[in-house]
Amino acid sequence: MRRTQHDVLARNAAARLCRAYTSNVIPGFFQTADYAQALMCSVTDFQGTPDDIPEAVAARLARTRSG
Repeated sequence: MRRTQHDVLARNAAARLCRAYTSNVIPGFFQTADYAQALMCSVTDFQGTPDDIPEAVAARLARTRSG
């Protein structure tokens, strides 16, 4: 999850316009650390992906600060 968050950060930094629509979660730019952690825990549990959630949350919050 950490790598994905860093990849998205790079794409967002290069974008001139960024739009997002999510009907079932709060968009990443508006997520708190606790919300992002809970969301990523549920995704990790469901998908069985590596548990690097603290690093992924830090990367998600970095996107918020850079935007």
